[in-house]
Amino acid sequence: MVSFLLENGADPNEKANCGATALHFAAECGHTAIVMELLNYNAKFSTNDVGMTPIKAAAERTRKDVVEFLLERPEINKEEKIDALELLGASYANDKDNYCLEKAYDYLYRTMQMRYSDPDNVIKKKSMKPIKAYQSWVECQTLTELEAIRRNTNALHMEALTIQVQYLQIMLVLIDV
Repeated sequence: MVSFLLENGADPNEKANCGATALHFAAECGHTAIVMELLNYNAKFSTNDVGMTPIKAAAERTRKDVVEFLLERPEINKEEKIDALELLGASYANDKDNYCLEKAYDYLYRTMQMRYSDPDNVIKKKSMKPIKAYQSWVECQTLTELEAIRRNTNALHMEALTIQVQYLQIMLVLIDV
């Protein structure tokens, strides 16, 4: 159906009222083949009205196949890759349908490795005021700190919740709540 529509002139960059495109929806739903098809028809990477890109939409919904596919795209820069992988890891720690702390840790670890991959240009995390509801947790800033919580279920949950809250705060600012 998607191919038929695109072959007959459908605009892959048409936006819904929320600012999302078909690429956002396909990524969020985990439809890798549709994501590929849309990109073959020059779908553009854009941000919707709440600051979500297609790769972040996929990450937030634990759509790892879409995330991994999009990570290989030249349009996705290193910081976007880090954001997506970090959000994917945090989502695995808190998703009721795809809960997996092992995957959560693996993606958070991979993210931290990317942050420090260039010692001259470390991509530091944005600091955030600790939230009492999350035991005033302060996010790990280094691989050593992250490795220290690997086997601590509660600490991994707090790490993931803190990461997700940052993305939620960004979204709330964008929609002016």
